[in-house]
Amino acid sequence: MGYSRNSVAGFVKMDHSTFYKLCDERGLTGCFLPRKQLREGCKGGNLKGRARVYADDTILSWVRKHPSYKDFQAHAPMTYCTVQLRFGSFEKARQLAGVE
Repeated sequence: MGYSRNSVAGFVKMDHSTFYKLCDERGLTGCFLPRKQLREGCKGGNLKGRARVYADDTILSWVRKHPSYKDFQAHAPMTYCTVQLRFGSFEKARQLAGVE
């Protein structure tokens, strides 16, 4: 198909977990590209191939300012998902930011 399940769920405006369940029930899981085969512009921290809004250094500076998850969610201009997609986890971003 050329798209990931996440992308198609967004196109059809369906909740991801519901869409995944539907795909599994209908045997359609193999019809989508795995994350490794997606275009580079569609991986990690951006949506629908748009350029990344935040540089890694900017994200890490916000993690330094707000090292707890709750504090980060309350004050940072980006979501936790951006951090997770870019660095793998919030904990890994904290390590890279030099937060103990």
